[in-house]
Amino acid sequence: MEKKEIVFICRGWTRFQETTVRMLSERYNVVPVQYKNIFSVIEILKKIKRRNISISYFADRYAIVPNLIGKMMGHRSCVIVGGHEVENYPEIGHGALSSPLGRAVSHLAIDFADYIIVVSEYLQKKLFEFTPRRKNIFLCSAPNSVDVSFFVPKSEKKEQILCVANILKPHFIRKGMSTYIECARRLPHYNFIWVGKVFKKGDDEFLNTIDIPRNLTILKNISNEELRNIMQETLVYCQLSYMEGFGVALAEAMACECVPVVTARGGMKEVVGDTDIVVPYGDVEATVKAIKYAMEHPELGKRARQRIVEKYSYQKLKDEFLAIMEKIYPP
Repeated sequence: MEKKEIVFICRGWTRFQETTVRMLSERYNVVPVQYKNIFSVIEILKKIKRRNISISYFADRYAIVPNLIGKMMGHRSCVIVGGHEVENYPEIGHGALSSPLGRAVSHLAIDFADYIIVVSEYLQKKLFEFTPRRKNIFLCSAPNSVDVSFFVPKSEKKEQILCVANILKPHFIRKGMSTYIECARRLPHYNFIWVGKVFKKGDDEFLNTIDIPRNLTILKNISNEELRNIMQETLVYCQLSYMEGFGVALAEAMACECVPVVTARGGMKEVVGDTDIVVPYGDVEATVKAIKYAMEHPELGKRARQRIVEKYSYQKLKDEFLAIMEKIYPP
């Protein structure tokens, strides 16, 4: 039987979009369209004209037109809410709802969509706060799933600490990197690693103004395999963020049996469950103590992996996602 077609619309092409398309492709023919500028709308309209459903990754401006036109043409539309669209943290300059324009864009993209998929309970709560009467909402963390056959532990662990955070000045505060750097300074006998992407030239220039301790290594734009290898040999993983919509790198590190030290804000608490060591955001003293405790209890890493295998494995969440899609658009 010929597969039905789905138009998949996104701005960037990261592991989240790739994972979603890979899952969808098992039941549907996926027609991807990348929004690059306003002229991309023409291509989007051409694609959705001949198909009965579109899925937009993020409730962003590029989701408004296909969702609206879809309603006019009697086609179905779905939006995957991944985080910033329903968040409002003006104190750190994060979240679409922090500005009138961003709030309007989120409203239109969400209101015109027939179905909404949110990737965490935290974001589902934020969505209900934003649009209390919204219906046809599904909870599924599929885009954030972890390949637990790839992210696997190794027998040897080093007394080192890892944090993954893109190297951008706006992320520095949100990801709690000043706390992480100060912890490295206070614990000079441990190796600290900061892994992050630099998206364009100059994004990392702010690092020149920061006093980086000698025991902190910054690795930029490494491969997924290299990151996995570092996680496998790392004992403690820190996610000290002001907030996180979910925390994929955290989940991947847990799958490699890293002991998580987190602020447990936003969706992180869902990821770690009762396997975590929680610290207040920005509290260096508490974080230093937590890292020392984690170093003394490597057995917590096994519990961390077990949680990811049971709740966030690729296979489990793929089945959940495709079951939701069968309700939205039977193959």
